[in-house]
Amino acid sequence: MSAVRASAQLILLGNAYEPGNAERVFRALEAEPSLAPQRWGVETGIRDPYDRSALVRSLADYPFDAVPRVYRTEAPCKYSMEWFGGEALTTLCFNVRVDQDADDLSELFAALSRFAALLPLDFGHITPEYREQPKETRMKVSGNFSHLSYYETYGPSCLFPRTYFGTRLVALMDAGVQRLSALHPRVKWLTNGSAEVDLVPAPWSADPVALKQAQQAMQPALVASGIFCDPSLELNVVPGPRWRPPTAGNRA
Repeated sequence: MSAVRASAQLILLGNAYEPGNAERVFRALEAEPSLAPQRWGVETGIRDPYDRSALVRSLADYPFDAVPRVYRTEAPCKYSMEWFGGEALTTLCFNVRVDQDADDLSELFAALSRFAALLPLDFGHITPEYREQPKETRMKVSGNFSHLSYYETYGPSCLFPRTYFGTRLVALMDAGVQRLSALHPRVKWLTNGSAEVDLVPAPWSADPVALKQAQQAMQPALVASGIFCDPSLELNVVPGPRWRPPTAGNRA
């Protein structure tokens, strides 16, 4: 079974509805050729030609209310991206809902990592998706996206095929740098100091069973870092003992 689609979430520190911060995010997106946006809209189905100035104005005029959608319709990385946020965090949610071949998915992973390296990243992940994927092989049964309020309160809940840990999270971890470095060669350090952790080599082309087995094998070492929540009791989720929510003073 090979992946044909993907989803990704990048959680950024700070309020990216503020014009200067929003400009910085969109300029970083434009700077990555494989992700350069082509359309945008504030409602599903409305797709005007991409206009950074109009997007930034929309975010500033309707802070924490506007949910702009950005689109790219050309290969190799066809995607839609939704934008949500608050005073302390902003999340960028990417969906690839057009079937991709392995080369296109490989470039999507690489392009998102280059983009993430330009951002004030707190946490993030990329997940390949498969047709008729058995529920028991999913990384997270409740879906690949985390609501910001949940993340702020409880922290991350699991590893994904590719997971990003920003410098704040690495510092919160018990022996974060050493613990992550011990995952070599599955860990790579981005230029902004974030850690990129892959469950397996070339996760975009891996079988979902292999990815799930790798998650189950690798996750205990990082759960011991103290920042992962325990979601086993759905109505009584417990944050990790070292988890601390980000504050509004963090920089976007």
